[in-house]
Amino acid sequence: MASTCWTCRKTLKGTYIAACMADGVFREVDGGGRTLRELVPGPAPKKNGAHAVVPLPDGRVLASTGYGKSFVEFDADGKVVWEFGQKDVPPGYKLDYTCSIQLLGNGNRLVSTYHG
Repeated sequence: MASTCWTCRKTLKGTYIAACMADGVFREVDGGGRTLRELVPGPAPKKNGAHAVVPLPDGRVLASTGYGKSFVEFDADGKVVWEFGQKDVPPGYKLDYTCSIQLLGNGNRLVSTYHG
């Protein structure tokens, strides 16, 4: 795995999932660094399109896409099942670079953007 990774987190099953910014993918690897799967938040990887990642207990993954300008949730099969993007923000606000995403105890998601 030779890529710039902004965030890397350990999953409950002992693997690691990383936001690989330069490649625009979220990559799950084993302890030896062998790629197990890649999560792509669109039809094709977008350079600088992966910033933060949070593995969830049910196998899903929350992620922010950096210059992809969205926050997404992947199901255990790697399909995008939720997305928050420009179309979801009030008029007058813009998403320029989506940064951090966290799942709160009550199920809400806390997100941050840069230059928004």
